[in-house]
Amino acid sequence: MDANEAVRLDAEDADALAIRGQIYYEKDDLDKAITDFTNALKIDPENVDALRGRAKAYSDKDDLEKALVDANEVIRLDDKDADALAIRGQVYYEKDDPDKAVADFTNALKIDPENVDALRGRRKHTPTKTIWRRLLLMRTRLFALTTRMPMH
Repeated sequence: MDANEAVRLDAEDADALAIRGQIYYEKDDLDKAITDFTNALKIDPENVDALRGRAKAYSDKDDLEKALVDANEVIRLDDKDADALAIRGQVYYEKDDPDKAVADFTNALKIDPENVDALRGRRKHTPTKTIWRRLLLMRTRLFALTTRMPMH
């Protein structure tokens, strides 16, 4: 039985709606995905799969505030949800808050060291700050050296 058939048989099945929402998400049909996740949440407001899926879909649509609300709700329901932490980390990065982003990626990796999204997020976003600090330090040292060198 596929997700469409499961939903046809029982339109009040929050899990079936969440699964179909995930299928739509994977097909990049974000509007249909959000609709199914939302309908699943009307039936079961604490369905973490639907909340997590909708958070990802909202994030992909650049609706960062809604993505943040859903990711926070998943984390409130399950503070060990590494996927939700990784989603929230990405949202924080997109909102130009790299410190919160890196903290969420790091916490997600403490829970699940192989979480691909958290690994990718931390690798992608942490070096930027570190590189700029190193470049600034090198520039400062270079300036200090050049001001002490005798001119010929």
